[in-house]
Amino acid sequence: MGLFGGSSDRGELLELQTRVGRLEEQVAHLSAALAATRSGGSAPVESAAATDQYAEARALASSGHKIEAIKVVREQSGLSLKAAKDLVETW
Repeated sequence: MGLFGGSSDRGELLELQTRVGRLEEQVAHLSAALAATRSGGSAPVESAAATDQYAEARALASSGHKIEAIKVVREQSGLSLKAAKDLVETW
């Protein structure tokens, strides 16, 4: 039995673990930037492409190359085909 009553799927579990790991990294990065700002230092300035792990995929999707964008998302994150497609469709 799965987390919310459905059948458990190992692929979904691994996908969720990957997503949680990425979210934890983002929270740590934001916390460090906030701490630097509060301490009077300046937060490190990074380009949008450097902070957005999916910048290449977003660019592909916005130029109409959704299949290529889905491939890039899957390569970078290890998400399932459905999860990567759903993510690209939100852009």
